[in-house]
Amino acid sequence: MQIDRITCVCFSATGLTQKTADLFTDAFGAPVKKVDITPFSAEDVSLSFGPSELVVFAAPVYGGRIPAAAFAPEREPHPGRCAGGVRKPGL
Repeated sequence: MQIDRITCVCFSATGLTQKTADLFTDAFGAPVKKVDITPFSAEDVSLSFGPSELVVFAAPVYGGRIPAAAFAPEREPHPGRCAGGVRKPGL
């Protein structure tokens, strides 16, 4: 696969996950578009991906789980923000 562009969607409360994602994506030598979903005030974004684009989703994992803050119920899922971290109330 020819990688012409990379998009990195990252949640990193302390910055370590972002640094790790940067090391990983920089190794490919292609231009990187960074999308930071860490702040609650993150702007809504609409993303589309091409056939020669690598998409990286990065979030820390603690005890086998992504932090609730990454996908907290008060954050409404919207285009461009991954809503895959669905959790049941009370967990």
